[in-house]
Amino acid sequence: MPGSSRGEALIIGVGGPVHQGPQLKRYHARLLSHLGLGEQSFPLAAHLIPHRVTPRPIMRGRVLLVGDAAGLADFWTGEGIFSALHSARLAAQQILRFSRGDRGAHRLPGPGGPGVTPELTASYHFAKLFNYFGPLAFRCLERYDYPWEVFCRVMRGDRSFEEIKKRCRPDILFRQLLVKSVRNRPLT
Repeated sequence: MPGSSRGEALIIGVGGPVHQGPQLKRYHARLLSHLGLGEQSFPLAAHLIPHRVTPRPIMRGRVLLVGDAAGLADFWTGEGIFSALHSARLAAQQILRFSRGDRGAHRLPGPGGPGVTPELTASYHFAKLFNYFGPLAFRCLERYDYPWEVFCRVMRGDRSFEEIKKRCRPDILFRQLLVKSVRNRPLT
């Protein structure tokens, strides 16, 4: 960027499902234009975010994968720092147990460890649902308070995808949509 010293960077990105890959460059250009950055020359880089889609082991013999290498990125946001740190902590605990002679420490509890895999699975379900319904899901977030409030709670970390998934029974969801949407109606 003009005026920035070496080593400084401003990263402005867009993301989406793999099938939208060819359109992402156009979306990125629209975002830059909206931000008033227009036709400036910026180096573009694209990267696939590794996601864990099969329950394959992340540990074999003396090799243990953590973070992105294990595909522990969130399907909804692409965020992977929490899972990377959590899986690294679990790996360190296993390595410590193994170094102390615990030969049962050669196996992690579950594919990503406790607290990682259920959240990533729930995130995967929400991302698939949102991507499948696309514009309809976006309009629902835009029009009704309840889905937007839930979305914000998850993004702030106040709620997990797994908690929301457990509460997303159709009867609860429709009741909340009806009650909360009354606030969105204009007074007559």
